[in-house]
This record gives sequence, structure tokens and C-alpha cells, in this order.
Amino acid sequence: MSKDELKEAIRQAFDGVELGEGIGLREGNAMDDYKSDADQVIERQSDEKHDWSRITAEDLERYRWSLSYFDPAGMRFHLPAFMLARIDHGDDSLLNSLIALDEYSLSRYTALSSAQRRAVVAFLYWVLEDPADKWHHAAIERALLEYWESDANSPP
Repeated sequence: MSKDELKEAIRQAFDGVELGEGIGLREGNAMDDYKSDADQVIERQSDEKHDWSRITAEDLERYRWSLSYFDPAGMRFHLPAFMLARIDHGDDSLLNSLIALDEYSLSRYTALSSAQRRAVVAFLYWVLEDPADKWHHAAIERALLEYWESDANSPP
């Protein structure tokens, strides 16, 4: 799959996804900074909630620690922006989250549809083809086999 085909597949799979009540980028960053609940609410007010494609690569880089705090809705909303940032800018902040097979990490992907999971699989295969990213290959292959391509983990 070409870079442009992958980007289009990601856009289509996540078209119309909104944040809803999920944890946002700035809100997650406030959590990482141990800010008070009131400050987290204030930060959430400036989070993008309706159009993930409006989130800039610079904001993803600035608030990359938010990945550790996303709930399933927050992860589903931000995932396509992070994947596209990796494709276009080489931002690897998302990769460790996609290949971690612990229960907490995987729990954040439960809101993904079959089409969205397929987009993640295509993305991971694209990363495998990147000669500059050889150190993640074994972990990506394991994650694909044990989680992302497993029928047991697919939504009905």
C-alpha cells in the first residue's frame, strides 16, 4: 500500500469520529502534569472535540504524553491524527502504544470498529516496510499476530 493510499484508508476509517466524553489531548497533558481536576476541565475546554484532522502535528508532539491517559474514546479520536503524523513527519510517539500488549494499553483500543482496526493493521505493516525503523520490527510483528490481526480481539 502506498503512503497516499494508507493515508486515505485512515481518513476513511475514522471519518466523522468525534471525541465525545473521551479524554482530550490537553486534558491528558494536564493529567500527566498532575494538575487539579479543575485545571483539567479548563484544559479540556481548549481541546479539539469534533474534527481530529484539525489537530496539528506540533500539538501532537507537544502533548504526546497524553497518549498514556487516553480512554477508549480519546484514543479512537486521536489515533488517526497520530498515525498520519507518523506517516508525514516520522513522529513515533504512538508506536509504543500500538505494540504494547499489556492489559491497560490494549483496553484503550476497545472502541475501534473493524474498519478502524484494519487501518491500524495497514499502518503497522507500512511501518514494517520503513527501513529506518528496524528496531521495532519484532515487537510490531508480535503485536500484529497476538492482538491486531487476532479474530479473538476483533469487534463483532
